[in-house]
Amino acid sequence: MIQAVDEAFADNASASTCIDAGTEDGTRYVTLVVTYPGPSIANGYVRDPQSKVLRPRTPEEKATFYKAAIASTIIATVKEAFAVAPAAAQARVVVLRNDKRILRSSKLGAIYAATFERSEVMDRDWKSAEPGDLVYTATDMRIDDPADGASLRTLSTKQHPDLADVARQIGSALDESDAVPSRLLRREDFGSPPRTGR
Repeated sequence: MIQAVDEAFADNASASTCIDAGTEDGTRYVTLVVTYPGPSIANGYVRDPQSKVLRPRTPEEKATFYKAAIASTIIATVKEAFAVAPAAAQARVVVLRNDKRILRSSKLGAIYAATFERSEVMDRDWKSAEPGDLVYTATDMRIDDPADGASLRTLSTKQHPDLADVARQIGSALDESDAVPSRLLRREDFGSPPRTGR
């Protein structure tokens, strides 16, 4: 199952990989990791509705755009995994942000984790539904979303050591190779796959 999911992820815009698949409490699951760029991808211009003049996005608009882009990527990744792994009833997702740093290597940090049931993803009409409505209401979601309109913060490594370990494992692999994570890591690389709940 892991290989089938990884092969489906091979051409994804955001590097994604399946690091675990199994059965827990009678439920078959896959654990997916998505590596996503930092908030700078939200930089850009919008047309002012009144003046019709292009202007830079405000910090709040950047944060909203960034969250929406992440949500769309998560749903697309989960849908693809469920499509090629029909036995899986649950997808556990971890999103790692790849923060580019000047004169230093990139730093990976977890910014989101949650669990999605097959029915709530595959039975939804995505022509009218917004990805964020599901992604940001997941009951076991782990996220640090500041109230001041700033972009998502990296989750505390002390409070979420399992997610920090995933970031460390994939970060180390990327430091050693330019290949995408799905070509580098497999289930045996992780002592204990992360639980996405709190």
